[in-house]
Amino acid sequence: MRFVLLAIIALLLLPGAEVSAQVTANNPLTEVDYPYKYVSADAEFRCTWPSGCGKLRRRSNVVDPDTDPFSTVRVHSVSCDQNGQEGQGCSVSAVFNQLAPDGDIAGPAEVIDRLEEQIERFGITVVEQSPISRDLPGGRRIEGLDLRGRGAKGLGEVWLRGVLSNGDIYVLAAWKMSGGLWDDPEYQVFFDSFIPGTE
Repeated sequence: MRFVLLAIIALLLLPGAEVSAQVTANNPLTEVDYPYKYVSADAEFRCTWPSGCGKLRRRSNVVDPDTDPFSTVRVHSVSCDQNGQEGQGCSVSAVFNQLAPDGDIAGPAEVIDRLEEQIERFGITVVEQSPISRDLPGGRRIEGLDLRGRGAKGLGEVWLRGVLSNGDIYVLAAWKMSGGLWDDPEYQVFFDSFIPGTE
């Protein structure tokens, strides 16, 4: 599986470790019954969350304040249980300052590592994978890999997307244990609306 994933993602020339998490309390927003645009200053991304995602959880790894902020791996995650149901929702995780083993900026192998963490976390079998590439404003481009998987006994659906943007890794995830995730227009908008950066 790893070889296949690396082979696909390497075709695109796509520009870890466990971390402890510092959890902030749920924000005070009430649930909303419509998709809405969102900007994360910490995780440096924009997207449109599905309806029912008015309450977001934000987590960041604990970073020693005495370390160099430009060389310490920082991980920020924003997630939602849609309508408060644990069996469906979505998340975006951003990984900054991760380096490849040779000391260069993160590349395809590091994206694959992060995707494999999610495959294991969800306990899914990948049933479909495809490379993605998208031009962004200002001449930037994101490239990566889309994975779709099913849970044990074919129950539930998970959609994962790993991309790299200027050495920063982003992993988008969505899950729906009742199925129907991949055809859900609100989750399609969630993935299609994602843009790294805040402007």
